[in-house]
Amino acid sequence: VNNNGLSLEFASDEIRDDQDVVEAAIKSNCMALEHASYRLRNDHQMLIMVNELSEASFEYLVRQITDDSLFQQCDDSELLDDFLELVSTLLQEKTALLQDWLRNECMAR
Repeated sequence: VNNNGLSLEFASDEIRDDQDVVEAAIKSNCMALEHASYRLRNDHQMLIMVNELSEASFEYLVRQITDDSLFQQCDDSELLDDFLELVSTLLQEKTALLQDWLRNECMAR
């Protein structure tokens, strides 16, 4: 899971409930939380970690794109369309994760 956090999907239930393994998977790919045990998917610390990593990744991505020399050479409208599509995808993934958490919390109460 250190190299491919999404491989958590194929792990045993015991591994998917191991906090250290899940944390390593999340550090590799924030979306790995989807494949963690129910307990860890709803753990507030895990959700905070995913949120922090997602924000850091997003900020890094934006800096990489805007600092890249190709950014200056691309047609502005083409680049903007691609960039907005990417941002939209990232926000949808993060929104879905937060909606799942909220849904699970409401059902647990």
